[in-house]
Amino acid sequence: LNGSRYHENRQILQRFRAKPRTTWVPITDDTARWFADTKRGLRKRGTSIPINDVWIAASCMEHGAGLISFDSHCERIDGLRLCRPVLFDESHAALREIMRFQHFKRYHLEFEYDWDKLQFLCSAPAGSSG
Repeated sequence: LNGSRYHENRQILQRFRAKPRTTWVPITDDTARWFADTKRGLRKRGTSIPINDVWIAASCMEHGAGLISFDSHCERIDGLRLCRPVLFDESHAALREIMRFQHFKRYHLEFEYDWDKLQFLCSAPAGSSG
C-alpha cells in the first residue's frame, strides 16, 4: 500500500473490503506453519516466488480454499489448488473477440491489454448465462 499511490491503493482496498462477498481470515500460528512448509518446499526445489504469494498460498491451503490467480508462479506451489474462472457465454465471446486483435500491433499498443491475463480467461470454460 505504500509508495506514491498510497491514497489511491488505500481506497481500492477499502472498496474491496466493503464488498459483501469479501471474507477476511486471520493470520494464525497455523498459517505460519503452512507458510514455513511451503517456503521450505520451494527452497528445496530452487524455486523463488514473491513472498506475499507464499503467504496467500499458505492461507488458502490452511483453509482448504482454492486460489484464482493470473500468476503462473503459483502453479509451482505444491498442494495449492488453483481454480479457473467460469465465464458467461457473452463474456467468453467478447474476450475471444479481443484476443483476435493481439497480433495487430496497432491495437496492442493502443489498448495495452495484458494478453497473458486475457489468454488465461479465454482458457476458462464458457458457462450458461441463464
